[in-house]
Amino acid sequence: MQITEKTRSEIALAIGRLAIQEAEKIAVKVNCSMDTIYREWKKMRTAGSSLKSENEIVVALAELAAIRQTEKSNLANRFNKSIKKLSAKPKKQPA
Repeated sequence: MQITEKTRSEIALAIGRLAIQEAEKIAVKVNCSMDTIYREWKKMRTAGSSLKSENEIVVALAELAAIRQTEKSNLANRFNKSIKKLSAKPKKQPA
């Protein structure tokens, strides 16, 4: 099955940049070279190229995107809590 353009762009935006360490982990997991990982990553960022959802590399990149998305969400929640604490009105102290 082909991956839709919307899904592809969501994965690409969630990952942002693919670090060497992450590419090495995926290469070991999928049992291929890092060059192959980066080729598939380039295909994912390029509109109009065809990617199959059965491809193990695509699945690993989607898993990485999911992990990063949850990390971003957790950081945003923590940031918002900190901002709320800083902007809270101080309690009145008894005289």
